[in-house]
Amino acid sequence: MHLGKPCNSPTVQFPDGITNGAKWYSVSGGMQDWNYLHTNCFEITVEISCNKYPVSSELPIYWMENKQPLLAYMEQVHTGVKGFIFDENQNPISNATISVQGINHDVISAAEGDYWRLLVPGTYVITVFADGYEPNSQKIEVPHLWASEVNFTMKLDDSSTWSQREDFDIAENLRNKYLTNSELNSAMADLENQYKEVAEFLANDNDWSMKIHALKITDDSAKNADNRLRVVVFGGLYGAQPVGRELILRLGRHLGAGWAKKDPKIKSLLETTSIYLVPAVDVQGFEKSVPGMCGYSDVSEIQKEVGGLFSSEISDLYAQATVTMLEQIQPHVAISLESGGLFMRFPWDDPSASPPTTPDESSFQFLTETYARIHPTMLKKNTCATYNKASPTGILHGQAIGVYKNSLLDYTYKNLHNTLMIAAHVSCCNYPPGRTLKTLWRENKEALVTFLQAAHQGNIARIHTATHTNSSIIEVESGLNSQTIPLLFLSKNVSASSSANNTLFVKDNASSNSDQNNVHIEMPVTPIANIKDENLPVVNYVPIPLNFLPAKSNHSKVTEMETEQMTENSDRNFVPIPLSFINTAQSQDNDRIDQIAQSITGITSNKVNPAIVIPLDILSLILHSKKEDSSNDGNAMLIS
Repeated sequence: MHLGKPCNSPTVQFPDGITNGAKWYSVSGGMQDWNYLHTNCFEITVEISCNKYPVSSELPIYWMENKQPLLAYMEQVHTGVKGFIFDENQNPISNATISVQGINHDVISAAEGDYWRLLVPGTYVITVFADGYEPNSQKIEVPHLWASEVNFTMKLDDSSTWSQREDFDIAENLRNKYLTNSELNSAMADLENQYKEVAEFLANDNDWSMKIHALKITDDSAKNADNRLRVVVFGGLYGAQPVGRELILRLGRHLGAGWAKKDPKIKSLLETTSIYLVPAVDVQGFEKSVPGMCGYSDVSEIQKEVGGLFSSEISDLYAQATVTMLEQIQPHVAISLESGGLFMRFPWDDPSASPPTTPDESSFQFLTETYARIHPTMLKKNTCATYNKASPTGILHGQAIGVYKNSLLDYTYKNLHNTLMIAAHVSCCNYPPGRTLKTLWRENKEALVTFLQAAHQGNIARIHTATHTNSSIIEVESGLNSQTIPLLFLSKNVSASSSANNTLFVKDNASSNSDQNNVHIEMPVTPIANIKDENLPVVNYVPIPLNFLPAKSNHSKVTEMETEQMTENSDRNFVPIPLSFINTAQSQDNDRIDQIAQSITGITSNKVNPAIVIPLDILSLILHSKKEDSSNDGNAMLIS
């Protein structure tokens, strides 16, 4: 048999005497096919004679030829994994699905909860699914002889209770099925129809939306609609990683339902933020992808998907549409939901980038930590070891992984200077079973909403000139693309203030040559001695946006009125900004700071309500020099 020469067919050769039946001849409705599709049985056919009905005298010969192979075959059927499926009370669970990672064929547990899965020797990840229970995965070793015995204990699934409590009881968000491209577009259109006041389906409206479709969610009826924060959430940048597609659609439903139910958190978010949900970018890659595939057969495959085509010269139509969209929207913050592990990634991704950090390192760290700390398992070690022992963990630069060349993260940071983009890797498996989607949504829902809220950290100022005064008023817009000064780093000499103000303003006299062209930052002040890291509110940052700092100005003493405002009897407190802390944080500059303060304001830094007024030309030069310094670790702007 092993010679592989079928009877009366000299031109046909079966390697090792084995063939797939359909490659030999087609049999429609064969029993072995039916068994494989509808039962746990793995059936094979053994062809042992060239004659369908050999004479009886030849039977002893056939027995001698097949006795040992039959015994060996029966021994081999014990190779694999077997065991029982129980609930938490040790009751057997029947009809549970036993799924092996990378093999698109499942078996079902029997009436007493017992199961058997034939497998060749090796290492496998097995996941058990049962209605009403949470999935349970284990990594197992199949030996060369006999079977591994592995039992599974299933925990009750409280998804319905969780949905009522945390997700506005949205039944669609608990479904276990991936949507096709057309179904995804229909779902976004349905959200627009269901929540017309806040949702807009962007499709075929302009050049970029002809290729990629988006859902804009915001409350345009709120004040300052044009000045609000803009956030883009991407899914499906890589076609073989479709989890992000489904999570983004669920996020859209969550935001819409929260607004309709007047949830305070969602209502406030939509009144202050324009959220663009882009669930599918690599739509063609998704159509070619294979369900159940957890990784790439070759890492170079990731460079062929749209997410790896953002080079300096973009030729892919979907990548170009993505860039055009970002250029038109000008988002402040963007995030891509991807698979391939449970970790956060931020620039640089390019393996050749030197140094690997960017000047906005601290802002990237803040954004990634915000997401990772809310996620239940992302900061745990080896969270994906069941699937891949070498899987990245925690928060890291993409460069450390080495496979994300020409990423959208790098392209955005290089070419869209007002946008910070990160990636959240939310699934160990690239294309996990649809049954895992509700679990993945539960793990990421709160992290996504918290990320959208945290994007407001810092502020962006817009200036307009008041007609009835000689000063410029700054309207503050939330956002991260500004230089920020955390309250934690205020001078120890500053006393606390009961002032309720938390605003910025510029004394300008409406002249570029004004000798009162100095920046004051007005806000309630907290002494550093009274602040601990864990108690520091995450929103207490004072911004100094680069866009309103002039390159040159003349500076001299401020007017008597302004000096009077800074006395200790004043209702307003002006926070000192020591040049040393903004520049190099070197204590030896303190004497120079006091000299500058006295020469400009006549007020020394040890007053109860001190104010050091920094001329705009000095501050501007410092800020611009820090912005252009590639070795800056992002913390140079912090007041110490």
